This record gives sequence, structure tokens and C-alpha cells, in this order.
Amino acid sequence: MILGVGTDIVKIARIASDIEKFSDRFLQHCFTDYELNYAKQKKALLPSTLAKRFAGKEAVSKALGVGIAKGITLKDIEIRNDENGMPYVVLYNEALKFLEKKAKSDTLPKVYISLADEEDYALAYVIIETLA
Repeated sequence: MILGVGTDIVKIARIASDIEKFSDRFLQHCFTDYELNYAKQKKALLPSTLAKRFAGKEAVSKALGVGIAKGITLKDIEIRNDENGMPYVVLYNEALKFLEKKAKSDTLPKVYISLADEEDYALAYVIIETLA
């Protein structure tokens, strides 16, 4: 059963501008160490890589039924990639508590995420599904 759906779109130039304007303060506020290290490995693609993750965090918060700053932070949501490059979500702190509340069972729901970018925009789509 689907428990939540979320989507978000981000203008890549906005993220690039925030990186340039606020530098480490912006990066440390929005992204985990894992996400920053992953993006730095893709140096030429840094703004689009981070824009996809930013959109992903927003989409996850929407799928959880709460927005960012309504109890969870951007760093409570981490977007990782498996060995094949497929993105997946790791939740911490308040975001994990919201997921546990949504579950209403002992089994945590599965969070699916898809990320994309094209020239000017980054997009994320998230589905939260119960497995029970």
C-alpha cells in the first residue's frame, strides 16, 4: 500500500548560486558528509548532483507528509547511491520517527526515489510503500 508520494523540482542555477554565495555554510546546512563527498567526486557535475539531492530531500519530506522545518531538517534525509549508481534514501532523527509513525507496524515502509536532471532543472520523485 502506498503511504506517501512526493515530488520536487529545483533550478540547478539556484543551487550553484547558493554554493557560490554561502559556500560551506549552505553546504553544511543542507547536506551530509556522505552527500558532499559523493558530489565532490563528480566535481564537474557538483551543482547538478547537489540539486538532485536537494530536490530528493524535499520530495521525501513531502512523501512523509511534513515539510522541511516542520519538525525535520535537510540533514535528517540522506540520499545515497548503491554500487550501480541507483539512489536510495537513509533517514535519521525526526525524519526516521515520521517514517516509523507512518508505518503503524513493526516493519518500516520502503522509500523509493528517482532523481533526474536536464540542463536547467533537477527533479526528484519519491514513493513510500508499506511492505506489510
